[in-house]
This record gives sequence, structure tokens and C-alpha cells, in this order.
Amino acid sequence: MRGRWLIIMLGGLVWAHHLSAAVVYELVNQQRVAGDRILNIYPQGVRFQDGFNPGPIIPWTQLSTNSVLKISLRLQGVDKNIFAQKTPEDKNAIVAALRARLTPAQRPGNPGPQPGGGSTPVVPGAPPARLSLPAAPADELPVRPPLTPLTAGTWRGMPGEFVPHSDPNADPPSLLGSLFASPISLFFFLLIQGANFYLAREVADCRLRPRKIVCGLSVLAPFIVPLVFMLLPVPDSRAVPGARSRVAEAAAYAAAEEDENFEPEPEPVAAVSAPPPAAAGGYYHRDQVKFNRNFFTTELMRFNRTVPIGEWLVVRTNEGREYWAGRITNVDMEKITLSVAVGEVWSDQEIRYYQINEIFTQPAEG
Repeated sequence: MRGRWLIIMLGGLVWAHHLSAAVVYELVNQQRVAGDRILNIYPQGVRFQDGFNPGPIIPWTQLSTNSVLKISLRLQGVDKNIFAQKTPEDKNAIVAALRARLTPAQRPGNPGPQPGGGSTPVVPGAPPARLSLPAAPADELPVRPPLTPLTAGTWRGMPGEFVPHSDPNADPPSLLGSLFASPISLFFFLLIQGANFYLAREVADCRLRPRKIVCGLSVLAPFIVPLVFMLLPVPDSRAVPGARSRVAEAAAYAAAEEDENFEPEPEPVAAVSAPPPAAAGGYYHRDQVKFNRNFFTTELMRFNRTVPIGEWLVVRTNEGREYWAGRITNVDMEKITLSVAVGEVWSDQEIRYYQINEIFTQPAEG
């Protein structure tokens, strides 16, 4: 929906850009008439169209000389089709009206040559007759203001608290004000803050630190606080413990069932501190594998069934919580849903991948 409105707005801007600018024609009484295009032309005058509204017929005598000249040029170029559709009689009448308006009238005291009079006889020894030009038409344009720039003190219509930048008493804008004054600067500021918060959250999860503390302090010193927490060691209370004896006992008991005469010996301390291989006892640690959707859909695909398979899937989190699940009900891109035994009922529990510390499998009868 937003893309559709954006296309409509861009089309409106293009349409408005290609609209022809309004043309203004001046009258003899120094008034102005707006006309986008010439609607029709007559021997008596012309009719303009302003937008979608046709105007009245304006006589040639009410238009200024510059306006009549502008109309004649438009009839030869842009609006030549209007003149071409007229009959030969109307064309001759319109051309005669335009010439009569553009040619200044002769003064009474200086008549022009009479038709059929022939050339004026030249008297020998007399000075040659001087060519009498008609008087120039009066300036019909209003007096325009000078082009000299005005000072800030002579501006009109400005608010009282307005101070131009050229004024030495004007206060320069602050850095914070100019930062939030531009939308582009505000966009990049929010983009940098978002990257800072994302980095702080990832560092908090990696170094086992509270998210609220790391993200809150990163507001005061962006990118510096996450770097400091990344260099700090992991707290001892949140450190990843070694493999528990329950896993080793489950592997020993499984081997004892195969050999009845086998007696499990006490497990050395070195074997407890290091987790067994993932393929040997069904044990997976976050330092060995990456817990994600691909891991649960390939390595532990046998638990993705509608009924339990007679084997426990034990999941321990970073906070020390332990989930004994009979099957996997759903696997998403960021979390997994397990069917956990709570008393005598099965309850669906959601666990995010970054919260998982270790996973191991154990037979249900064990």
C-alpha cells in the first residue's frame, strides 16, 4: 500500500512539473490577465483559458503593445493550429487587426502619403524633404523597483524576532541543534545508535553479562562500553561448568548392560572436567557445536516426532535451568519448543538458542 501511494505521488509531481506555466498578459490600464493558452481568436479580440475556466473576449484596444506582440508570436508557434482553422476572410481580418494595433497611429499634423498620389515632385535647388517618423508609443509598463539589494533593516513583513545570519549579534547554531535540524543527520544518528545497541546485546550474551546494564551504559559511550565488556573476563558464577558425572554414569551404565561382568571403576577427575565427544555419548556443548535450527533438524531429528521415542533430551541453559524433554514440537530460526515433563503432564517450553549451554541424551529407563 505504501509503494502504491509513493508511485501516485511521484506521478503527480511529474505531471505538475510538465504543466505549462501561467502566462500573464498586460492591459492598457496596467492590469494583468492570466492565460495558460489561447482558447480562440477573433477580429475583435482574443479569449484566453486559465486552467479549466475560459475567460471573456478581450478587445485588441485593451491589450498593451507587448501583449499583442506576444500573442502574434504564439499564433506563429505554439497556438498556430487555432489560426490555421480560421477561414481566409477571418485570417485577413485578424491580421489586419493585429497590424493596426502594432502600427502606431499617424499624427494629425503629419499625414502620411495618400494612395494614388504618386511620388512627391522634387524642386531643383530645394533642400531634400526630411523623413518624418511617427512618435514612439508611451511606456505602458509600470515603474519597476531598482535592482540594488536591500539591507536587512529595510525588509518588510518579517517577524520581530527574526535575525539574519549576516548580523554579527546572531547566535551561531549549536552542534546538537544542527544535528537534529536535518532529517539526514537524524537518520544516520539513529542508524549508529541501532548498531551500538545490537553490538551491546551480542557482547552481553557472549560474555554472560546482563543485557540491561551493558545496553544502558552503551548509551553514554557508544561502542566503547561493549569493547570494555568484551575485554573483561567471564564471571566465575556464570562460567560454563564442566561435564557432570551424570553423563559419565549414563555412558558407563550403557556399557555395563552389554557386558554383565563389567564393573564400572571410579572416574578420574580429568575425565570429568573435559566433556566427552559429541558422537560418543550424545553430549553437545556450546563450545563444541553451534545450536541453531540446522543442528536440531539434522543431529537430533529423531526427537522431532509426535510421540516420545523412549529417550530423554536433557537441555541445560546458561542460568542453570534443566529441561527433560521427550520430543521436539517446533523448531524456528531463533528458538526451539520442547515437550517437557512437568509432573505427570507434558508442557511446551520455548528456549532460545543463545540460552542453551549443553545438551545430552539419556535412555528413559535410565
